[in-house]
Amino acid sequence: MSRLFVIRFWQGTLLEAPDHVSVETGFVAYLKLKEAYAEAIADDEHAAVMREAAQQFIHEHLSTMTEPLACSLEHSGVEYLALAGKALLARVGPKRDQALKHNLPILAVDEDSEFACAEV
Repeated sequence: MSRLFVIRFWQGTLLEAPDHVSVETGFVAYLKLKEAYAEAIADDEHAAVMREAAQQFIHEHLSTMTEPLACSLEHSGVEYLALAGKALLARVGPKRDQALKHNLPILAVDEDSEFACAEV
C-alpha cells in the first residue's frame, strides 16, 4: 500500500489574530516545495496529494483575505506593496464560494461501532 499524506486543519474559534498573509503564503510555498520534490523523485501520488493540499489551503484560507488585502494595498500609496498585492491576487484569484468547501471524510459514529488504532 502506498503512503498517504493528509493535512487536516483545525477550524475552531481562537482568541488570537488569524495568521498573517506571509505565514499562509509561506505554508503554500512549503507544500509546493514538497510537491516539486515528489515530482523530482517520480512519486506521482505524493505530488498529487501535495498539489491538492495546496489548492485546498489556498481556497479555504488565502482566498478569503487576498482580494481585500490587494485592494487595501492598491490604495496604500506604496507601489511595491500594491504590486505584491496584485501578484498574489493573480495567483490566488478572488474569494470563492465557501459552500463548495470540501472536507476530509469523517467516520460515522454509532453506538455499535468501534475504531481501534492498534491491535490490543
